[in-house]
Amino acid sequence: MTTQSDAGKQRAIAYLKRSLQLNPLYDSEKIIRYRAKALGLAKEKRNVAVRSSTSKREKIIQQIDAVRAACWTEPVEPLIARLDKLPLDDQPDLKRTAERLRVILAQRCRLPELAAHKHFDEKFLSCFKKILTLPPRELAVPREQVVASFRNRKLRGRGLKMIKLLEKEVPALCQLEQEWLESLKRQKVNRDVISTRSSEDSAGHLGGNTDSSCLGSIGTWLIAVFVIKLVFGLLRMLASNQ
Repeated sequence: MTTQSDAGKQRAIAYLKRSLQLNPLYDSEKIIRYRAKALGLAKEKRNVAVRSSTSKREKIIQQIDAVRAACWTEPVEPLIARLDKLPLDDQPDLKRTAERLRVILAQRCRLPELAAHKHFDEKFLSCFKKILTLPPRELAVPREQVVASFRNRKLRGRGLKMIKLLEKEVPALCQLEQEWLESLKRQKVNRDVISTRSSEDSAGHLGGNTDSSCLGSIGTWLIAVFVIKLVFGLLRMLASNQ
C-alpha cells in the first residue's frame, strides 16, 4: 500500500526527471512552471487571484450602490465623476449599470419641470424613479405593485397619461424601462368588482391613500336594503290590521 509520503517522493522524483531533461537556457519558463506545480504554488496563486478579483468586484458594487442611493438627492457632477473613476473594463454587467446611472443623472434635471403639466402624477413619478435606480434583484415587487394598481380604471387612466408625458419629455429615461412601460400600456382594466377593490387597495403602493368609492357604494347599498325591508315590514303590519 502506497503511503502519502511515498506518493510525495514519487512526485518529487517525477519532477526532477522532467526538469533535468530541460535546458535552462531555453526552457527556463517550463522549469519554473513545473516547480510551482510540484510545490503547489500555482494553485495558491490562482486562489489569490480569484479572491482579489472577487474583492475588487465587491468594492465596485458597493460604490455603485452608493451612487444609486444618492442618485436623486446629491449634486449630479460629483456622482458622475465617481462613476467615471470605477475600473469597469473587465466588468461588463457593472459597466452597463454605470451607463444606466449616467443616463438617469443626465436627465434628472428635467423631471421637476413636469410638475407644471396638467397630466403630472406625482405618485407614479415617485414609483418610476424608484424603479429606475433599484438593483435588478429588488425590482420585481415595486413593478408588480404598479401593475396591480393599473387594474383600477381611474388609476390606470392617470398612469397612462403620465407615461405619455414621460415618453414625450424624458424619452431617454423611458427607454431604460421600455418593456415594463409597454406592458403597462397593454394591460386591461379588470371589470370584476372584487378585483377592482383589490386594485384600489393596492393603490396605496403608489404612495397615497386608497380610493374609498367602492366602500361608499357598498354602504349606500346596505342602507337601501334596510329601507326596503322596513317598508315591506310596515306594509305587512297594515295588511294584517285590516
